[in-house]
Amino acid sequence: MLYGENVEIVARRRDRDEYLFKYVEGEKYAQVHLTWRGSVEPDPFWPVTTVYDSFEQWKNEIMIPNNLRYGLEAE
Repeated sequence: MLYGENVEIVARRRDRDEYLFKYVEGEKYAQVHLTWRGSVEPDPFWPVTTVYDSFEQWKNEIMIPNNLRYGLEAE
């Protein structure tokens, strides 16, 4: 989904092999859950890519809910 797109990495979640990319042109962001197969992934489900129209959308749909969920688990 990002092949050939001009993007830059803006965040990484190491415990889940996820990256947040920003499209250089525009306000879109893409969250990608990578695999470390080392070759072409035979399962078309991977890697999982979700595109968001803005940082605000990603923050509200992913970052805040994850912080609330994992924050409650830590208590």
